[in-house]
Amino acid sequence: MQDADLHAILQNLADWGGCELNDFNTTFGESNLNVIKRRHYVEQIDTPYGKILYLTRDGRLAVGLTNLYHPTVQALVNNVAVRRAVAALTAEGYTDPKPRVYGNAHAQMTDPDGKLVCVSARATSFNSHSIRLLAGRLFDGTRPELSRLFVFVPRAKRFRTLHDRYPLEIREVDMPQPLQVKVPAASRGRKKAAADV
Repeated sequence: MQDADLHAILQNLADWGGCELNDFNTTFGESNLNVIKRRHYVEQIDTPYGKILYLTRDGRLAVGLTNLYHPTVQALVNNVAVRRAVAALTAEGYTDPKPRVYGNAHAQMTDPDGKLVCVSARATSFNSHSIRLLAGRLFDGTRPELSRLFVFVPRAKRFRTLHDRYPLEIREVDMPQPLQVKVPAASRGRKKAAADV
């Protein structure tokens, strides 16, 4: 693997967060996974949605991130949801995905007509009130370039009443495993620290 390829893979994980193992192998290849695992740049964690890869401290340092961030399981599965949402829109002709433009669980893309859209996704619960707050914040007049908000959630039918007030489209998120009711928010590191006290 070339250094530039290695850096691009690590930067992708830094920018977009956790990546489901099968998605990673499809996008980057199993041989690249073996290289970054051997160098201790990533760890994988079992979740209700499958195995998810994330950057270790060494992986974060390799792309210039110096803070010691250890993601929660909930953050990782929501990272996967955002990746899946962006992939779905890319297949429909949306382009130029940019991560975390409007916050951690959001991405920006360009629609086929050249207009900017926001993509938000959750693998875990996302209630009507949260969606209304997000839409209200995004369409408060300070972002005139933004034409639409896509929200990907586990059960889209629950949110039919929100379409009238904002340029909003709610869709089902395509997750790799059957959705679980509850995802533990605490990470392994935090659980271990609590057990040690």
